[in-house]
Amino acid sequence: MSPITWLILTLMGFYAGNIVSRPVRVSYIASHDIPAAINASLDAYKNPVPSMNRMDLIAGAATAAIVLLALLYHYSGQHVTRDGEEHGSAAWASSTDMRPYSDKNPGNTLLMTHSEALGLDTYRTRRNLNVLVTGASGSGKTRGYVLPNMTNMATRHTPISLAITDTKGEIHHQTAEKMRKAGWRIKTFNLIDMATSDHFNPLNYMNPDDPEGSLIRLADNIITNTGANTKKPWRLLG
Repeated sequence: MSPITWLILTLMGFYAGNIVSRPVRVSYIASHDIPAAINASLDAYKNPVPSMNRMDLIAGAATAAIVLLALLYHYSGQHVTRDGEEHGSAAWASSTDMRPYSDKNPGNTLLMTHSEALGLDTYRTRRNLNVLVTGASGSGKTRGYVLPNMTNMATRHTPISLAITDTKGEIHHQTAEKMRKAGWRIKTFNLIDMATSDHFNPLNYMNPDDPEGSLIRLADNIITNTGANTKKPWRLLG
């Protein structure tokens, strides 16, 4: 309810109390008969002009206060309710529900279903990109979710940095060539067949101005990451 409505109702209460008070007051003064004075209130409409008498003004103010308190009591006891959702409101999202979270460019989306997708711009959507796909072995998790998204990005998205675990080699086999043709640089770390794996040579990143310091940092990193006793590092070479 708007403040103007509250004001109008309060003024109406003041006016009603004021004009009813006048005939009651006049009748009581004349007869000192309470029932007659109460009955005189029915004649209030005969003189609708507000009274400036002190008692009538007090009666009007009291009536306005009662109206205001009744309004406050009524609206302060109201709560925001969601009828029909007493047991929860979870439901499958429709295309209309997903539209604010998608992107007009299909390449800038994370595919969820055949018709729904989530935009990659998390700043705009205010939604994270974490996805949990569960299913038994051979149920189609890679085929039904990972490969469609990889293919979508390979053909429609500007190359970005991605790290993909592919224990079976299935993802690499089906998407690597498409991504290379689209301008992506593919690097493979193959622990099963090291001959076909890309390699990393830390010596290429040595600082020529401080080779001794670079080598010490490299050795420290290697020994630290083995989890071995650093006091006897050369046992690792045995």
